Amino acid sequence: MKQSVYESLQQRIRRYQRNYRTRRQLLQLDAAALKDIGISRAEALAEARKPFWVNNTVNRTPRITPVQMSAAAMVCGCSVMTLMWFF
Repeated sequence: MKQSVYESLQQRIRRYQRNYRTRRQLLQLDAAALKDIGISRAEALAEARKPFWVNNTVNRTPRITPVQMSAAAMVCGCSVMTLMWFF
């Protein structure tokens, strides 16, 4: 079934909110947590500087294991799904 304009708008707003929230969470990670998830401070800052309406367009192979992902999620207080969005 085709999506209504209202549903499409809702999804877009949720995506914008998620982008804003997860980019702020990324800034809160310390150097050890960033190392655990396999990104540098420069990469974290570059992602955080993106406007909320810009989606993550980086296509790369994840550089971390599921255990590292879980540990990083516990450190930053966010969900694994939130972190997976970055990878």
